[in-house]
Amino acid sequence: MDKCGFRFHHTEEGKTSPLGDIRTEHFMRITEEEWREDSDRYGYQD
Repeated sequence: MDKCGFRFHHTEEGKTSPLGDIRTEHFMRITEEEWREDSDRYGYQD
């Protein structure tokens, strides 16, 4: 799943949430370099 340039980074299973339930968390990220490449491609200003 790519959205707004974010790409899958890693998954952590068995994390306890503040509510006490056990969850699987999926982490997405975008590096500054990736953001700059996308912003140049689509004409965004930083």
